[in-house]
Amino acid sequence: MSRAPRLLLTLTLLAASPAPAGLKVESPRQGGLVLGTAVPVHVTGVRTPPSCTLDGAPVQPAWVRLPRDQHWYAELQVTPGRHTLRLKRGLRRAELEFEAGLTSSVALGERVAARFLAEHAPDTVAWQWGPAVYLYGLARFAERSPQRAAYTRYLQAYHAHHAAQGLPTIDYPDVCPPALSAIWLAREAGDPSALPNADRVADFLRNEPRNPLGALEHLGQDSRMRRLARRARVLRFVGLGWISDWVHSIWVDSLVMYALTAVHYGKATGDTNLVEFGLAQPGIFARVLQDPRTGLFGHAWDWQRQRRQGGVWLRGNGWVATSIVDMLEEIPASHPRHAELLAILRPLAQGLLATQDAAGQWPTLLDGPETYQEASGTALAAYALARGAHRGWLPPAALDAAKQAFRGLSARLLRRPVGHSLTGTSIATSAWPRWLYPRIPKRADVDYGVGAYLLLAGELQGEGW
Repeated sequence: MSRAPRLLLTLTLLAASPAPAGLKVESPRQGGLVLGTAVPVHVTGVRTPPSCTLDGAPVQPAWVRLPRDQHWYAELQVTPGRHTLRLKRGLRRAELEFEAGLTSSVALGERVAARFLAEHAPDTVAWQWGPAVYLYGLARFAERSPQRAAYTRYLQAYHAHHAAQGLPTIDYPDVCPPALSAIWLAREAGDPSALPNADRVADFLRNEPRNPLGALEHLGQDSRMRRLARRARVLRFVGLGWISDWVHSIWVDSLVMYALTAVHYGKATGDTNLVEFGLAQPGIFARVLQDPRTGLFGHAWDWQRQRRQGGVWLRGNGWVATSIVDMLEEIPASHPRHAELLAILRPLAQGLLATQDAAGQWPTLLDGPETYQEASGTALAAYALARGAHRGWLPPAALDAAKQAFRGLSARLLRRPVGHSLTGTSIATSAWPRWLYPRIPKRADVDYGVGAYLLLAGELQGEGW
């Protein structure tokens, strides 16, 4: 997803990834939290697996080599409570403490939410797609959490702030999804005060010209982002002219950013035209971007040149899967689009199940198992798999995969003075040449990553571990 202020910064960071330096424990983290009593142990930086002691006693895990170089995974069975794990390979050593036996995905979600809320007052959160996914995740998580009232007040304060200061120009899809939390307030909290914010987005969705595919351009028809991309044609002389190809393109991100927003707004207000417009979008995207062999989606489609852009991107496939399960929730099985959406979702889910690694995570390029594991895409994919299994749209194996993903993500949380941080989310990722994806930096506490984790934590409420 393109964000102009980050473009030059991102390009300067795309140096070759360094080789692993020494023994590093990816999970569990120091002070980590483990759901149930099977501890996901993931280590890197050693060519052969390390030896281990648990609470002072030697243990012999059944190590599995992960696709990335010098990455190893095993599970240790422990009793509930606090434990000390020591690992050694030659002169390289690591020691950490963790707590096992946790039983509530919601309790973990509350810790992650607490960290983000403490760091981001509602009047400092931007009207943009990344914060919008966090707010949507928080809203949906509130339905399952005892902290619902506090989260609702936060959402109300966010929308009141933006209503008072004035919304930015709504002129391309990435500024649409903040409406999702405004719609939630009206539908689920009985507070329609934020709907005027969503009305602005709905006006754009109704009036924005459709491209020949029947979709909205990723950069809009007349936005500042589109004008910047047009100017990038001069960069062809330095090998970056592909940026200007984004001008006539659709990106899978948009299935959450504008299509899901259209469906939710239409259902909340009785605008059937917007509902039908939103429901039609997955089929439009699938016809040009879904691989019939794998079920997986490419990142973007240049409709003018009739070619795909970017790679088989994990988070993008998570956007697709999330949008579809949340759309299916809005319509009965008798709806004409219901069967079409399932026909897209089911092969996509099979593609995701086939590319999940032994640690329960997914690589940032689904056709590149050697690329790094990425948290936000893993959470989105797992959320869609869990929701699909819970509703009977997907087989039980989808729920098992989602639970393993959540257990792995949660074991990597970092303890903070307030709450816990979600680690391992790649920063904003555009439809780059494929080789750039694994060089996109990862960060902790990225808004859309936190939102995806909260969606998953809420969906797994009540599951056994």
